[in-house]
Amino acid sequence: MVDAADWSLRFHRRLLAGDRFGAKSVIEASLTSGTDPVGVYVDVVAPAMRRIGDGWAAGAIGVAEEHRAAVIVGQVLAVLDSRFSRRSGRRGLVLAGAVEGERHSLPLRMVADVVRLSGYEVQDLGADVRERSGVPVLVGGAAVPDAATSAALGGDGWAADARGAVELLEERLGFQGG
Repeated sequence: MVDAADWSLRFHRRLLAGDRFGAKSVIEASLTSGTDPVGVYVDVVAPAMRRIGDGWAAGAIGVAEEHRAAVIVGQVLAVLDSRFSRRSGRRGLVLAGAVEGERHSLPLRMVADVVRLSGYEVQDLGADVRERSGVPVLVGGAAVPDAATSAALGGDGWAADARGAVELLEERLGFQGG
C-alpha cells in the first residue's frame, strides 16, 4: 500500500517536471487509495511544496520552477475545491488572510480550503492583509515553528498545519470535531 509520504514524493516529481496532468493523476490516485481530502492537503500537497521551497532556497531549482509548481498546485486545488467544498458554513465564518508583507497566498489557500472542508464558511482575503481590526489571529505553518514564535509575531494561537488550525478553531469555538 502506498502511504501519504510516497504520494507526496510522486506529486513532487510531477511538479518538478511541470506535469499538470500527472500531478492531478497522483492526487486522484491518492484519493482512490483511501487518502481523505484533508490528508491530500496536509500530507501530500504541503510536504511536496515544502520540498519545492527547500529546493529553491538551496539553489537546486530556480524561481521559474518554483512558480510553475505553485501554479500547478493552484490548478489541482481548484479541482479539489470544486469536488469537496461544503458551502453551508454551518459552523461559523472564518476570515483568512496572510499577514502584511507575506506575498505567498498558496499556503493560506490550503488552510482556507481545509477549514472550509470542516464545515466553516471561509472568506479568503488573500496575501498581504494590512489590518487586523481586533480579529483573533492564528499563525502557523512551516515558517512558524512554535506557539512562542506565533505569540512574538502577534498571533493569538498557533497550529503546525491546516489540520491543526481546524482543531484549534474547534477548541476555541467549543466544537467537538467533524
